Amino acid sequence: MAKNQNQIVTPEFRLHFPTLFEPKAFMRNGKAQGEPKYSGLALFAPDTDLKDLKAMAVKAAREMWPDITKEALGPIFNALFKSGDGEAARLLRVGKTEEQVKAYRGQTLVKFSSGFKPQVVDTKGNDILDASKVYAGCYARAELNFVAVAIPAPNSPTGENRFLTAYVNMVLKTRDGDRLTGRTAKDVFKAILGGESNADPTGGADDIPF
Repeated sequence: MAKNQNQIVTPEFRLHFPTLFEPKAFMRNGKAQGEPKYSGLALFAPDTDLKDLKAMAVKAAREMWPDITKEALGPIFNALFKSGDGEAARLLRVGKTEEQVKAYRGQTLVKFSSGFKPQVVDTKGNDILDASKVYAGCYARAELNFVAVAIPAPNSPTGENRFLTAYVNMVLKTRDGDRLTGRTAKDVFKAILGGESNADPTGGADDIPF
């Protein structure tokens, strides 16, 4: 069961895997697992002050488990605030490329989700209705609820599996950034946008076999 939600607004982070306008289910072996959710992954730069964010997560854990030891809390805490270097190494082991994981290096990763659609706004407080404006690579802040959750597990020493999760209420897009995944038409045609190009699309090759 969950207990005692603790709300806090995050520092700025780089947004990855945003699913904030239409919920999606987690896919495993081509099959949907669980209920569709809204979600995202926050990439916090190394110089980001996460003291208040981490303190709120610890508070949520200690409200749920008042007698939990520092040693027992460590793995629960680290599963929420993941090392980007550690996650990059894990993904490389399962076949991802360096290009796919380089954005994680040196970062702190925090996944957030919600069963309810979060409000997404711009820096003027206006709702963002166009999902294409909120993409992997833009920068944002979010209001999160840190919640401690316990699931019965008879084989566990405590009789339950314990973890911390971050539920998202609202997201503020703070600024644009380089895209982390995918390309847009603007990326593809950036050399010729704004007018017709006189460039030879073949590169001037003389040996095209047709």
